[in-house]
Amino acid sequence: MDRLRNAGGTVVTVLLVFLFAIATYFVVLAAGGTQVRPDNSNTPNATVPGPPPFP
Repeated sequence: MDRLRNAGGTVVTVLLVFLFAIATYFVVLAAGGTQVRPDNSNTPNATVPGPPPFP
């Protein structure tokens, strides 16, 4: 049973990481930005606060 339990834990961990990645992706989309790096070249209404982009 230990082997089965370890396999189940691995599957659950992979699913949790996958769901977390999807949730992060949808949060970024909901924030209105498809680029994670703050690049203020063509975004007049950027909602992500951060340091100014490098010149």
